[in-house]
Amino acid sequence: MLFIRPDVAAVKVRQRYFSPLGEQVTELGEGTPMYVLSKENGQWRLTANQNTPVATGA
Repeated sequence: MLFIRPDVAAVKVRQRYFSPLGEQVTELGEGTPMYVLSKENGQWRLTANQNTPVATGA
């Protein structure tokens, strides 16, 4: 997480998928979403987001 200002934050996430039993589902791959949040009236709100799939090397 990077605070751009006290009321604006950028958050980068590692996205992985799991079964209901807690096992990673590798065939669904991974993603790397990035979220921009802003604090409005004391609450954090999702302002913008973008998601990129992670390519698997061959």
